[in-house]
Amino acid sequence: MTGLSRVVFAIFLIITLGAVGCSHSETTTPPSSPSPGVKVKIVIYSDPQCHACYRLYTEIEPQLNTKYGSNPQVSIETKYTSSIGPASSLATQAMLCASDQGKYSQYRDSILTAWNNIGADAYTLSALEAAAVSLGLNTGTFNSSLESGKYRQAVTDNTIAAGQLNIDNLPTIFVNDTRIVGVQALDVFTSAIDSELNK
Repeated sequence: MTGLSRVVFAIFLIITLGAVGCSHSETTTPPSSPSPGVKVKIVIYSDPQCHACYRLYTEIEPQLNTKYGSNPQVSIETKYTSSIGPASSLATQAMLCASDQGKYSQYRDSILTAWNNIGADAYTLSALEAAAVSLGLNTGTFNSSLESGKYRQAVTDNTIAAGQLNIDNLPTIFVNDTRIVGVQALDVFTSAIDSELNK
C-alpha cells in the first residue's frame, strides 16, 4: 500500500484497556505518554481495509500480547489511518464511538471480521450501526456520535501528523525508534523488542 501522503482521512484512536502489564491502546491526537516504567513502546500504524494490516492483527499481535502481555515495561499502541478512503475513515470513527461506551475491542473485532468476510460493505453507515446493535451498545448515543461526525476533525488533524512520519506502506510498526514495515516473521518483532528491553 502506497501514497499515505495523499490520504484524505487519518485518525488515531486512543483507548486504555486497563490491562495489567503490557498495555494495548488505540490512539487519537495527541497520543498519551506511556505509563511510568514503560521501556518499550510499540506503535502500529494500520488501516481497517488493509489486508496486510488484518494479517498483522490476527496473526502477529495476539502472539505479541501472549509473550509480552504480563510485562509492564512494554506498551502497544495502534494508530489506525484511513489511507484507502472514506470507508476506512468511517469505520475508524465508529471504533472510537464504540470506545466511548467501553466496547472498543469487541466492536473492532466484529467489524474487522465482517470486513474480512464481505469487504467494504461492512463499513457502510448502516452496517456499522447494526454492529453496534449486535453488541448491545446504546444505539442512540452511538448513532448520534457517528452521524454527527464527532471525531471527523481528529481525522483531518492527524493527516498532517501521518505525512510528517513519511509512512508510505502499511502496516508500519515502530519498536521505540526501530521501524518495521509489513508483516514480518514473529522473531523480527520479538528480536527488536527484546533488544530494547535488554538495553
